This record gives sequence, structure tokens and C-alpha cells, in this order.
Amino acid sequence: MKILFILRIEVIPEIGGVERVTYALSDYFRKEGIEISYLYYSIKSTTSTQSHHGIKTYFLPNQENIGSIENQAYISRIIKDNSIDIVINQDGMTGSVSELLRKGLRKTDSKLISTLHRMPHGYKLYRKLFINILKASPSSINVCIKKLIATPLSFVFYHKRYLKYSKLSIKYSHSLVVLSESYIDLMRKILKANKNNIIAIPNPLPFDVTLNRLDLSNKKRQVLFVGRLEYSAKRIDRLIRAWEMIEKEVSDWKLVIVGGDGGDEKEIAQREEFYRLKNLAQSLHLQNVEFVGRQDPQPYYRDSQIFCMTSSYEGFGMVLIEAMQFGVVPMAFGSYPAVFDIIKHEVNGLIIDPFNIEEYANNLKMLICDEEKRRNMAREAIISSKKFSVENIGKQWIELFNELKSQKYDEINK
Repeated sequence: MKILFILRIEVIPEIGGVERVTYALSDYFRKEGIEISYLYYSIKSTTSTQSHHGIKTYFLPNQENIGSIENQAYISRIIKDNSIDIVINQDGMTGSVSELLRKGLRKTDSKLISTLHRMPHGYKLYRKLFINILKASPSSINVCIKKLIATPLSFVFYHKRYLKYSKLSIKYSHSLVVLSESYIDLMRKILKANKNNIIAIPNPLPFDVTLNRLDLSNKKRQVLFVGRLEYSAKRIDRLIRAWEMIEKEVSDWKLVIVGGDGGDEKEIAQREEFYRLKNLAQSLHLQNVEFVGRQDPQPYYRDSQIFCMTSSYEGFGMVLIEAMQFGVVPMAFGSYPAVFDIIKHEVNGLIIDPFNIEEYANNLKMLICDEEKRRNMAREAIISSKKFSVENIGKQWIELFNELKSQKYDEINK
């Protein structure tokens, strides 16, 4: 079997969740005898030899006009010359890419799978989320009034655009893969159609690691964040403010923030957020907060005992299962449905009401101070993480591949 991944960003595991997912699945598929290729539509070269070792890599010839006839012919030629069985679009909500693939796959036997690596944003859900964020973000009266006026307009614009992209993705794909069972009904409500080609496959663990009790006893007194430093979604400032509330009471513990100081021009926003957060920590006179930039997260997972996520929303929250695999107890706001697929409250982690920073701080302090509870949760976290092993998730993907290969396009899209 031959698989072609359609990608926007280079597959470097340290960059982010989608990249680690692609890397892990590619490695698993190759071990199962599946041939893997990558096609990038927004970069013209790659920098990582490790991520692409033994993998054929292609780049769209016309990246200024994604839907060009030149690009259509290029993709069609790759698929035919290499006898590609399955095309996986890792950026399923980009309308121009969906259109390109629809035309590029014409008169080929290849099947198209589109993936949604974030939470489906229905109008009502997105509005509720935005209002929660607004309530949790103190502003002047003038700013609040402006937001309240602009919010309905932004809802309408966002919803129309998202609905358009969702319809394109589901229409042109043999299967749309979402990250949680709860997202299937959500997508059907957004589309106002009972589509039967939407399926749920969660993200796999990217790391091959086993831990024992000795590993847990050797951990540092360390709280961890790993991820993109992105204000709109990640809101690491909430974590810093929660830490301010308890730092003096847990002075022998440290908060470590991994991510976000890349030098690439495309990462300017992350770099700016990196320094904004550092300045925030300094202005609050915090002594035990360390910013280490983008790093391989594995050593930090091994050393840490608690993992903190304070996101406004996520698609899945891959860093949560990564942390759990290393026996790091996760904490997160219950701000998106898939978090409840991962964390069982007070069993293998903690879920906090969105976006109550004081409650978050109190629970973090409790977890730090209660060693027995923390250790029990850590063991449960390791056990829970095993259902997300790349072997378990990879098998679900291969079952989907085999099902699609055995069906005709018309049968799937009835």
C-alpha cells in the first residue's frame, strides 16, 4: 500500500502536535510495510534529514496559486506514477487545498482522507466559547462595548467561512477523520446533514517509552507546559497568573515553559508571545518560572510531575497524552469536548471549570502538596495513556485504508 500525506508545515516533531502525529504514524506505517510520501504545499524545501529519511518528498510547483492547473497536473502525475492508494490531507479545512485535491485526484483510483486536527466550531459552540473568554478577560467598559458590537459580526463571518470549508472537505473526501467521537455529531450539526463518512480516530502517542515506579520517584519538583506559544488558543498567561497566586507557598517547585522562540520568519508571532510571557513573569516578580524555548520535550516530561494546560480550546490536546505517558499528571480547563476523552477527573488528572484561574491555582497547589494523590494519579495516567499507543491508533488507520480500498467512491458518498 502507498500513502501520500498532504502537508503545510515541515514534519519536524518538535514543531507541534500535527507534525508529531504525522511523524509517528509515518514511522508505524513504514514498519507495517506501507510506503510513505510527503507533498508540501506551502514550503519549497525541508531542513530536517531525520524526519524525511527514506521518504519521498514533493513540493507544489506553484505555491502562490494553490488551485492552478499546473498544481493539479503535478499531483495527478505523482499519484499515477507512484500508484498512490490513499491521499491524507493533514489540513482538511483549507478550502483551496480541498479543491486542488478534488481536481488532482480525477481519473485516478486513489482515495482521499481529510483530517480535522481541531475542534469543530459550530456557531453556537463558538459563540459560547467566545463569551466565556470575554467574561474571563477583564477589560475597560469601552473595550467591552466594542467587543460586544463586533462579536455578532465575527460570528456570522466565521460561521459562513467555516461552513463553506467544512462542506468542501466532506464533499470531496472519501472519509473525514475527526479526533473524538463527540465531534462526529458536532460536524453533522454544523453540516446539517447525516454524513456517514465521518469517523473518529484520536491522535497517537509519538514516543516509545516505558516507565516504572523508580522513574516516578526520581522526578523533580517541577510543573510543565509544552506547546506552541499562541495567545488566542493556548493562553499561557493564565498559567503564569495562576502560578503567581501560589508561587510563594510552593517555593521549592518550579514552572518550566517549553516552546516558542524559533528564529524562522514564519514564527514571529510565537517569538513575540515568548517575550511577552517572559515580560509578564518578570513584571509579576516571579522567581521560579523558566522559559527554555523550543526543545525536545521528552527530557522535560521525564523530569516533571504535573502538566498544565490553560487553553481556550483544543482539537485534541496531544500534549496531555504525551505527559500522561511519562507519568506527568495533567490539568486542563474543560473548554473542549475531547478533553473528557483523555482526562478522568481526579482519577488520572484534573479538569477545571473554564476559565477560573483562582480555582486552577487552588487545584494546582493541592496537587503539589498532596504527594500520595499525585503519585496515584501519575500511575493511572500511565495506564490510561496506553490506549493511545501508536500500535492501537495505527491499526484503526489501516482498517480505514483497507475499507476505502475495497469500496467505490459512489458507495462511500451516498
